[in-house]
Amino acid sequence: MEKSCPSADVRTTDLYFPDQLKTTHTYDGHDYAEVWRANMNIPIRNSTSYAGIVRKTIESTQWQEYIKIVSTPDQSKNNPYKFWVGDSFYLLLVDQNGGGSGEGVAKLVGINVENDTYEQLKCFYYVPETHKNLDVGSLMAAEDSDSTNCDNYTLEFK
Repeated sequence: MEKSCPSADVRTTDLYFPDQLKTTHTYDGHDYAEVWRANMNIPIRNSTSYAGIVRKTIESTQWQEYIKIVSTPDQSKNNPYKFWVGDSFYLLLVDQNGGGSGEGVAKLVGINVENDTYEQLKCFYYVPETHKNLDVGSLMAAEDSDSTNCDNYTLEFK
């Protein structure tokens, strides 16, 4: 189940401000929330440098860090544009290395929740107007990019 914005639950200490919490998803007894950071494409009034996914049990009000997105270099400022939960977990990251208006180099990543690992499945140039259908199948059909920015991130599992 996807919700458009998380409730005002307790945030993870000093990782992010409430304005950074975006879409939440519920799956298998947990709530997951995307945490975005401000960049050229996404103005967020109060923002730390943290971007990633936080989670909590459904009964809890305390979010815990789950996946931290580390941008290399930090100026890339990758954000979790979309997170899918279910039988498979996927994460769409988009950096700010584009022409503006939300454009950037996108990386579609498969998450293995059994052993907290990930695999990049696709890298492509993301344009919001041409990628309105954010489902895994459509994104896998996007034209591959040979950009050096395809590898400008790592994911750290907590």
